[in-house]
Amino acid sequence: MFLRLAKIPYVLALDMGPNRVTGRWPTITLPEGTIVSDRQRIIEVLSRRYDVDLDAYLNSDQMATGVALRRVLESSTYHCLIRFRWVDNIEWLKSQMSFPVPSVLKSFVFWRIQRDTIRALSHHGNGDMTNREYHTVFLADLRYVANVLGDKKYLFGDTLTTFDCVAFGILSSMVLPEGQRCSAMEFVRDDPRLSAYVKRVSDEVFPDLKELTSPRLAGITQSNYSLQRALPALLLVGFSIVVLSLRYPFLSL
Repeated sequence: MFLRLAKIPYVLALDMGPNRVTGRWPTITLPEGTIVSDRQRIIEVLSRRYDVDLDAYLNSDQMATGVALRRVLESSTYHCLIRFRWVDNIEWLKSQMSFPVPSVLKSFVFWRIQRDTIRALSHHGNGDMTNREYHTVFLADLRYVANVLGDKKYLFGDTLTTFDCVAFGILSSMVLPEGQRCSAMEFVRDDPRLSAYVKRVSDEVFPDLKELTSPRLAGITQSNYSLQRALPALLLVGFSIVVLSLRYPFLSL
């Protein structure tokens, strides 16, 4: 979104994984080959490089609110969303794995994903939360965003800012996916301020959104992309498990 607002030309590369060096996502590669990861870091680097400031008209109070809002969305809301998708809603993701893989191997892979996600989230404070606790935090975050937005066109008036880039990126991912439901997602979809905001930004910045999210973009669905890349390794893991189970039967217990 920032690239479009700043009118910076780019080529879209479909890659669902984080940068192998920094472990962060999303990632861009500059013309000279330099890799930059993490949303806020990317915005800062490109703003300096192309002399762009989408927040130039904001006053000090608006900037302070924007920074607080970004921290809430990136440090809390985003991790709640990750927990819902990769821990609580893992069966839905498993159902999206359309290419043939033995059910035992599929279950093992998603069990590992689920386990590793819980471990990673524990470092951010919500991996150990009960479902009720993290859904309470999830909803509180979204109510805060809705209150900041109010009846304004965008977060801080009639002009889009870098804070809208962060908000739209997270909120739109809660509105668009079909088959995923939780109280927080329902809040975004049902709240007239947030749902209208997502549609308004989408219509203005991404009139070609359906084309961009179409499986025909790369001939595969995004939900399957990283799994297809990992298929050889997964099959090798599955084969190793089978061999070990035959050689050491107690391992299969």
